[in-house]
Amino acid sequence: MSKELILLEPRGFCKGVIRAKKLVEKALATAESPVYMRKQLVHNPQVVEALRLRGIKFVEDLADVPIGASVILSAHGVAPIVYAEAKNRELKVFDATCPIVAGVHKEVARRVRSGYTIIFVGHEGHDEVVGIMGAGGDAIRLVYSRDDVLTVDVFDPQRVVYFTQTTLTLKETKLIISFLQDRFPKIIGPDTGNICYATEERQNVVQQAAARVDLIIVIGGKNSSNCHRLREVAEERGVEAHLVESASDMKREWWNTKNVVALTAGASTPEQSVQEAVSYLRSQGFSKPWIMRSAIVGEVTGESSMHSSKQYRACQ
Repeated sequence: MSKELILLEPRGFCKGVIRAKKLVEKALATAESPVYMRKQLVHNPQVVEALRLRGIKFVEDLADVPIGASVILSAHGVAPIVYAEAKNRELKVFDATCPIVAGVHKEVARRVRSGYTIIFVGHEGHDEVVGIMGAGGDAIRLVYSRDDVLTVDVFDPQRVVYFTQTTLTLKETKLIISFLQDRFPKIIGPDTGNICYATEERQNVVQQAAARVDLIIVIGGKNSSNCHRLREVAEERGVEAHLVESASDMKREWWNTKNVVALTAGASTPEQSVQEAVSYLRSQGFSKPWIMRSAIVGEVTGESSMHSSKQYRACQ
């Protein structure tokens, strides 16, 4: 008897990543070679390697980009000081910042000008967080735990606003926001922070799947925040879950005693990586995959064909 395999939808590239990849194509088509990229376009090793093979040169700092050259800025966004440095070095900038992240940057800057203390909920050191913290300057504070909230200092408790990293889980975000509201009753901000729609949808279908599967495998970069959050959402629902970058990272002992396995992927994972995982699992005795969509789109179907995910408003 074959084991059951379920493919979760949506998965893979969100609109922000699709936009970033189109911008790369524009840079390669119009800019003089070589084209440089500051840090990683997105947190996925297959995407990064594909760009490297096409001649893009990756750097950690704009100081490593020759004056007047073309440079792509990652989808995670950058601090204002990076734009200033690019201008000083007369660089031709292709800005791949996700529109949702860019919107947070804009709103943070507006609140700073209005005299608010900004409290940002996020993971220290993540590229998105580094950029947002730079946008807030001296007026922004980073928190990620109850202890952080209890000890954070603000200019005026009556003028505090919060924002959040776009790739957190809804559960953790709501909890931190509740701590903030307890300490600063006048605090303002979006109800669930700035969780992007693509992240929310992927988490939603993982929660649905957890009720009927024995194992969830997330395909994506080990440095991808939204991939780690998908794994955590599954584990919080009591389901064993693993994050792998490719099919070669899978271990057969994971499903020795498991009959129903679900596959999902982060917002920067190429569909090819998912299909390679499907092929490997088929070779291990799994059935032709079924499709499970988010409840917002539809229920579990009996479709056995694999098809592209519905387009979502994630990064409009």
